[in-house]
Amino acid sequence: MRREDDLLVRLHDAAQASHALPSLEPQALDLSAGYTLQREALRRRQAGGERLTGWKVAFAGRAAQDRFGIDEPVLGGLTDVMAVKPGSTLALARLIQPKLEIELAFVLGRTLVPGFYSDEDILAAVSEVAPAFEIADCRWEGWRFGVGAFLADNAAAGLYCLGSRVRFHPEQLTHVTYRLECDGVPCGEGNAQAREDTPPRQTCAGWYGACWPTGSALKRARWCFPALCWRPWTSRPPNTGCTCLAWNWLWFSRRMKTVDSKNCLLK
Repeated sequence: MRREDDLLVRLHDAAQASHALPSLEPQALDLSAGYTLQREALRRRQAGGERLTGWKVAFAGRAAQDRFGIDEPVLGGLTDVMAVKPGSTLALARLIQPKLEIELAFVLGRTLVPGFYSDEDILAAVSEVAPAFEIADCRWEGWRFGVGAFLADNAAAGLYCLGSRVRFHPEQLTHVTYRLECDGVPCGEGNAQAREDTPPRQTCAGWYGACWPTGSALKRARWCFPALCWRPWTSRPPNTGCTCLAWNWLWFSRRMKTVDSKNCLLK
């Protein structure tokens, strides 16, 4: 068995058995090799009946890119079987080392073929936005990886949960505030304006990131998760045997004068 095939089998088996793999040396896989493995794994999953629904974008900020020696965001694929229904209960035993991230998810209103696009062009192509959870789950022990191994692991894309869609207006993104609650207790809050890597900037970088490695069109109606609102939150409770976590992600836009929320139960 080729080394690449062996690694794909090991990653697949780790996900099925919910156990982490020993970390590879950072130089073991470069960015190109990581994307090659990711594409092949997604191809096999689609051949097995999964449907590609969008993209998770990672390392949209400059600090993360500098850490891994890259100058563009990276991405992982999202499929229909990764979607978690709002209000559902999710057993942590099926995950390896999950982290909860609150995001803004964007959907394209028209297909973008490969080529040059200004930030204004990209934002004009977005038709809708929604609050979302990403439950990232890394198959490398201790979340230790080089960029190639991270991509081979599909950018640690685990599960996702989407809130209600609303019509997108670019100016709206500068007015978003957000709050994360756990069992009714506030865990954190923030404001898009206070971030260095603001959602508009992340959104444009994210779509560029999705165009850059794939060389294929970004299709209409697919989701993209480029806008991380809050630092990743370890979703495993202190005592997993006796509690169920109700994560509540609320966002407010003064421009729209609406409040939306998203619940996902983890136990």
